[in-house]
Amino acid sequence: MASDLANHIAAASTVLAGLQNSDPLAWARVSRAQRDVVQHALSKRSLAMAELSQVATAVRVSVFAEEDQLAIFRSMATTKACTPSDATGTPMMQDFESVLHFIPEMVWGAEGTQDFALSLMNFVVQLGLRNPTAPTVQLMSLLCSIGTDGMEHTMRMSPEARLANSKSWKKWLKRIVKGGIGEPTVWLAKLHPTPEALKAEHPELYASVYCASPPGAVKINTMALELLRAHTRMRREKGSAGPQGRVAMDNAGPRCMDRGDRLLEFVLQTLGARAADGINLQMLGAGGHRKIKIKIFVYILNIIRQM
Repeated sequence: MASDLANHIAAASTVLAGLQNSDPLAWARVSRAQRDVVQHALSKRSLAMAELSQVATAVRVSVFAEEDQLAIFRSMATTKACTPSDATGTPMMQDFESVLHFIPEMVWGAEGTQDFALSLMNFVVQLGLRNPTAPTVQLMSLLCSIGTDGMEHTMRMSPEARLANSKSWKKWLKRIVKGGIGEPTVWLAKLHPTPEALKAEHPELYASVYCASPPGAVKINTMALELLRAHTRMRREKGSAGPQGRVAMDNAGPRCMDRGDRLLEFVLQTLGARAADGINLQMLGAGGHRKIKIKIFVYILNIIRQM
């Protein structure tokens, strides 16, 4: 397959050589069109490093425009043969936990509708998300739920339901990736802290994801989101299926909810007497007190809204 692609590049280069001096505008147009053909072929084929070398040699000796050659080389850098991976060959996990600040205005415009989740998924896929970390999956599933059904509805969901949502979102992403969308133009192991930082390092990627709509202002309460994340498991505890598993989770409450307890304690101390009224943090450890925890979530959310 690599030889076919290399032969195509050589044939295209022959045509380009005839246009380079006689018709520079046509030469640039054909070069750009053939660049797109090569990039599409690279996204649809799984080439080994030796095969990529064969294609790269054909590109290097071609008379493609310099910017088109560079674009093809950048596409090669995102193929599986060149994608960063761990010692087992598994693609490197991607941390997109800063994505909240990247969501475009157009996506926020769909808040409160079923289109929000789909628009958000399309955006992160275009941004290059393929192999998310567990915290990223947790965040994305919560954002889809909050953006579609609202914060209070998401907070009233049981931990098991929120965990099931995370699993469903991850399967959804896997189906999209397996559907043949190809490798991202840039592999981001960790998303930048701000859109401006992404623009400075990868201006072409920034331009492509924000061509229709710029980054929008965050429209959900970040303190409430972090509170919710702290009380949403990222994976099921061992032995958690069935009644025995529920007992195991109840017994493991103080351990698995420790992070959330510390966050709640910090929030209560920050908000002062308004939130401390009648709340006992010791109630948060056991799974049997889920209704109490939900009431506390909603109570604190109402206080945050009044700030």
